Amino acid sequence: MMEHNDVLVDLSGCAPDGAAPGRTVTVPAYGFAYGALVLPGLLAALCGHGVRTLTVEVVAACVRALALITPADQMLPSVDARLLVSAVARHVSRALGHPVPHRDHHR
Repeated sequence: MMEHNDVLVDLSGCAPDGAAPGRTVTVPAYGFAYGALVLPGLLAALCGHGVRTLTVEVVAACVRALALITPADQMLPSVDARLLVSAVARHVSRALGHPVPHRDHHR
């Protein structure tokens, strides 16, 4: 998993100590509700495409999606914003040159 990546982001706090010495980032135990802000949409776009490396273009796509759905009076959208997952997935898919996932109208 670490072969093509600079850091290991340990979202669940269970990475072995020697997995990526000096290159492991853990999510704070509290006060970090926005840590999951782009993750569902990012994973939705990456799954099934064999993408193992996050590039600057992919991160920039996540940022563009957040900027587009953030209300003018806020710094970031709500974690439960209705369009969050689909917007991030759509922008990441475009950045990767993959077909844009269809929006699920049944949610």
